[in-house]
Amino acid sequence: MRTRTGRLRHVVSSVLMLVLLAAVLPLAGSAQSNGEAARACNGGGFAQMVRSDDGSRFGNVGECVRYVAAGGVLDQDVDGDGIPDGRDNCDGVMNPGQENTDGDGAGNACDLTPNGDADGDGVDNVVDRCEGFDDSADTDGDGLPNNCDLTPNGDTDGDGIDNAVDLTPTGDTDGDGIDNAVDATPNGDTDGDGVDNAVDPTPNGDTDGDGIDNAVDPTPNGDTDGDGVDNAVDPTPNGDTDGDGVDNGADICGAGDDRVDTDRDGTPDACDQTPTGDTDGDGIDNALDPTPNGDTDGDGVDDLSDNCRTISNPGQQDTDGDRTGDACDSTPNGDEIPRFSYNLTYAYDQYPDDGFDEKICGVEITITGVYSPFTIYLTYSNGERVSLRVEAAFALDGSYYRVISGGSALPLGESVIEARASGGGVNLSDSITRTCR
Repeated sequence: MRTRTGRLRHVVSSVLMLVLLAAVLPLAGSAQSNGEAARACNGGGFAQMVRSDDGSRFGNVGECVRYVAAGGVLDQDVDGDGIPDGRDNCDGVMNPGQENTDGDGAGNACDLTPNGDADGDGVDNVVDRCEGFDDSADTDGDGLPNNCDLTPNGDTDGDGIDNAVDLTPTGDTDGDGIDNAVDATPNGDTDGDGVDNAVDPTPNGDTDGDGIDNAVDPTPNGDTDGDGVDNAVDPTPNGDTDGDGVDNGADICGAGDDRVDTDRDGTPDACDQTPTGDTDGDGIDNALDPTPNGDTDGDGVDDLSDNCRTISNPGQQDTDGDRTGDACDSTPNGDEIPRFSYNLTYAYDQYPDDGFDEKICGVEITITGVYSPFTIYLTYSNGERVSLRVEAAFALDGSYYRVISGGSALPLGESVIEARASGGGVNLSDSITRTCR
């Protein structure tokens, strides 16, 4: 059976001849009269006619007339392939072999799908790209029909996911889950400055603001002191003018080594007016102060060695040798044995490194001529009472010396209002009131 295309070509190629012969062609298989045969073959018509049984042509009018008169049927062979048009499977194109591979009645020479069209999409089986489906349906125009295309709607970003179901059909270059088409920074914004990496002159940031991207900046955090070392790893990012290893920004003493602080007062020696300390707070360095521990009575004798701190006695006379200067001794020429007296040491800070100024005075106790155990009793102006039992810690001559300090010492500004020793057959006291200064 001829295809529509084959029939159309046959009509077009034969239309002129049909018009010429329409009135004279005999009915198939019927004997024609000499007159009818003559009309069919005359006028040059025989040259366009062929015998319908074998497709041969006529040599002259007479052969044509005799053939028709004998009952032969005239036909045409428009394409000149020797096959009468009436049984030519491709009457518009020469195909003497009448090849018809798919057996559809249309010869291969006239068949758009000579090898068949199994899926009816108008594409020959041999070149059909999607067998069983319509090759003409190719939404994304990639040459692969939809039904054989894993991404029929296209795969703009080439990720293997069809555009219709791809959350980022145009791509997600920076991997932030936002489609490039609507992403303000499709190439990423590594430094978070709102500028796309592709156009950002410093995509990795410019921490120190020098215009050089952090990724290639040898000192991305800056180099304040210009020593070539990044601030983040430089132990002295602001410089170390005095070379003491302490950053200028935290350097207490820019003129010297912060690490040298002899008196441990927090001020380095190079910037300290009193580098070795100023125990008595008179503004004179201990090393230059003739009385570094103070001179309470102003007699020029340092309190630490003054045998009478509260009364001026520059000569330090101590007639009876009891280590209490005559000026403070109730019995400067000596007294009867047994004897009891006390004195105060200079005021000092017993914990100089704790950050607090908590000065105290030690209480010096002297007892002579007592050979039996006794107890020392002290009463301070702040109400505190101190007692110390002495069992046998005295010399063979019956003398005893002790400095009461530590937690039992006398606080600065307080006074001893009572001092006595009892026991061992004695009841001794020193009635002089002394104040810690």
